[in-house]
Amino acid sequence: MELYDVPIHQAATQVAERYGYNQDDLALYGGEEYRLVVTVKRGKFMAARRAARGNLKLIGTVTNKRSGVRLKRAGKVSEVERRGWEHFRR
Repeated sequence: MELYDVPIHQAATQVAERYGYNQDDLALYGGEEYRLVVTVKRGKFMAARRAARGNLKLIGTVTNKRSGVRLKRAGKVSEVERRGWEHFRR
């Protein structure tokens, strides 16, 4: 998966700037605030968006290049680490 438009609330950006955090880390690995992520078959996004009354945002694409998740930001590509909250971990 390649992500290129991860939603980051303005307040999270302000906290990141004030306390020296990385805003992408807050969006990808932080807790509590979340959005649901869905995949839509290629070419069907606009129909799905209409069905969701405009409440879908394209944030990336699923690729067949290789496994993992990559973040594209300002011309730079970085791997998204597998970390964060695990709901079923003991």
